[in-house]
Amino acid sequence: MERIDHWVNKKWKEGGNIHMSLMDKLRFLYKHEKVEQVGAYFRNQSLLDDNFYESYKERSECERINDYIKDTVKFNVKGIPNDSKELYTKLSFVAYQMMILNNIQNGIDPVNSFARYF
Repeated sequence: MERIDHWVNKKWKEGGNIHMSLMDKLRFLYKHEKVEQVGAYFRNQSLLDDNFYESYKERSECERINDYIKDTVKFNVKGIPNDSKELYTKLSFVAYQMMILNNIQNGIDPVNSFARYF
């Protein structure tokens, strides 16, 4: 909290006031290009939560799956005309979901194994 007050006080010429509410201070800093300080405050608050490491493990698992999907589906739209990029991306993702569904229906494990399609 004292670091937030420090950065707000440094911006007193632009309207910063250490007597504002915490959310107003954070909003003020964000609007005045102190995004890293605001992010650091929220990160530190998250670390104080007892369940942080459990939720972080779930998030890392989710990110791993998202990375796998991005690598598999190939959302690279470089060289595709601008008016077709959104359609290309959606069709690629639908095709990915259809292959997953096919593997689930046929009892193939792991369901995200597509070696026999290529």
